[in-house]
Amino acid sequence: VYYEEGICESVCQLDLPVPNVYGVEIVENRLGIIFDRVSGISYLEYIKNNPMEVGDVGKKMAQIQFDLHKKTPTNSLPKQKDRIIEKIDNSKDLTEVKKDKLKKYLDRLPNGVSLCHSDFHPDNILLSDDGPRVIDWMDTCIGHPHGDVAKSILLMSIGVPANVNFFIMILLNFGRKRLVKEYIKHYCSISGANKKDIYKWYPIIAASRLIDKQSGEEKALLKIVDGLISTI
Repeated sequence: VYYEEGICESVCQLDLPVPNVYGVEIVENRLGIIFDRVSGISYLEYIKNNPMEVGDVGKKMAQIQFDLHKKTPTNSLPKQKDRIIEKIDNSKDLTEVKKDKLKKYLDRLPNGVSLCHSDFHPDNILLSDDGPRVIDWMDTCIGHPHGDVAKSILLMSIGVPANVNFFIMILLNFGRKRLVKEYIKHYCSISGANKKDIYKWYPIIAASRLIDKQSGEEKALLKIVDGLISTI
């Protein structure tokens, strides 16, 4: 809890659309972080209610994330590659040989000094009366924007939202491709990034995701990782 609170305090100093944090308190014998209350639905809920606007949501998300990447924190946030290596090392789904190949591949990818959210997806953006507010900064780090964008692409492409019924899941799957397509297209347009360079991070991000053990993702993640392993 104190670690996350420290991360949030660091982010709040960067003049970003995030809830202010006011410290840690004990409530009903449990530690909790005190934030500004943000009233509003998430972009995920918005997409459920307005499926025809999924492409526009992708564009708006790209702009928000690009604005985050303009920030270059000088405080002691974790380093992106260190975080990825730690997750790969602790994964029980990868052999030592695969881990070694993945880490050598990661070493060839560029370093960066940008603020990276590392969990940027529609359910972590709330639509308040004062505009979008980005939440859930637990995995924040300093690194290369391409890695952060690749993580968002992965989450939006194969992530399984919690508490979603079968009918809503069908609608979400129908809109995923368009959401990701417009998101990538707009991000590359405003940032000058090359789509191919972003996707170079995709398999390594998939490998680091394995340790999270999210239901329904493991098979797809391993397929992505093995696709890279077969070429290096």
